[in-house]
Amino acid sequence: MSRLAAGVTIVAARDDAGRCRGFTATSVTSASLEPPLLLVGIARTSSCYPVFRTAREFTVNILKEGHQHLARRFAVSGIDRFAEGGFTEWRDGGPPCLDDAHVSLYCAALDMIPLGDHELLVGRVIEARLPSPEDAPLVWYRRAFGSVTAGSRPPSLTD
Repeated sequence: MSRLAAGVTIVAARDDAGRCRGFTATSVTSASLEPPLLLVGIARTSSCYPVFRTAREFTVNILKEGHQHLARRFAVSGIDRFAEGGFTEWRDGGPPCLDDAHVSLYCAALDMIPLGDHELLVGRVIEARLPSPEDAPLVWYRRAFGSVTAGSRPPSLTD
């Protein structure tokens, strides 16, 4: 699986007490365009799992080049992952949003689907923020961080 390049995200929500909770995820994918749906893989052993099991809304914050420290921080257990970083509420009392993310997506939680040792969190994208869309997104490949930039326009099928 280390040869499967993936975008790096921080998935975030609030627990029942209103505390911010989140984790680093590379298993995030678009599932549908109409309606706009995302799938997020979360391990059942994750300390955040109980929060996301009952969350009604969450954010997917797509990280950009330079966010490696946040990706590492949100992968560590037993710390306040939100102690550093520029997170604000998406809406009053809503899930946390990374202010300078490559893209942030506000999602309504629709379902959890058991799959192996994980569950797939299904979310409907309600709103998107593109605070820095020109920045290169952060990727994880062969157990290391990297980034990608938009290349030249791909050839058309008639070329």
